[in-house]
Amino acid sequence: MDCLADLRRIKIRRNIDLLDVVCGCETNSKFEICNEIGLPLLLAKEETGFWNRVLCEADRAFLIKVTSLQQSYADNPDSEVIRYTRGCVCNCQLQLGGCCFTCRDSLTVEAPPGTVIGFVRQQASMCTVSYTALTGDEHEASSSTVHLVGPRYCQCTCPRYVQSVSLMSCDMTREIGRLRRTGQIGDTAKELLRSEWGSFIELDLQPDAGLSVHTKAVLVGAALLIGILFFDDERL
Repeated sequence: MDCLADLRRIKIRRNIDLLDVVCGCETNSKFEICNEIGLPLLLAKEETGFWNRVLCEADRAFLIKVTSLQQSYADNPDSEVIRYTRGCVCNCQLQLGGCCFTCRDSLTVEAPPGTVIGFVRQQASMCTVSYTALTGDEHEASSSTVHLVGPRYCQCTCPRYVQSVSLMSCDMTREIGRLRRTGQIGDTAKELLRSEWGSFIELDLQPDAGLSVHTKAVLVGAALLIGILFFDDERL
């Protein structure tokens, strides 16, 4: 996780699974977490059951294990450095459910596994992408809070595309960074076969953001969650 400490731009690329694209059968997601120049540092792998993915789709519960690329989890379970856990969400029209406390999304971040360092929590909203990244455990006041605010939309009638999400300071007075979609999976077999990896999300931070490595790890979790919800299949 220390490899995130000095990064101001974090790139997250998703594995292009041919079975997923051709058959429409969603597989476990796999991501590379890279530095500014695209050099892979960490590998994130989702672990969910087949029926969970098929029946719950983007509302599914998931476990994402982040490991060092130097050692695989299968070879050495101790190589897992970060763990992201999300419970199944009862989501009424996706973000419209954010107005009900029981429908709000939540992601728990552990680093190392077993030690909670933060959360990503959905905030009450009407037709707005709105999350908060909190650093600290349940019994500790957060020393760092970042608000993630996306554009307004209406799922019933409007085109639903989200290209970027703003990262706002704790007091919501300034933008300290941005999550943006930088590319998507190609539509042709030639584009699919050209590379195993497709451009997915960039996490850009302002030089004066002053975020700790724990906060950056939580923001990577927020990027993965928002990517699965909003960038993955162009739900919005």
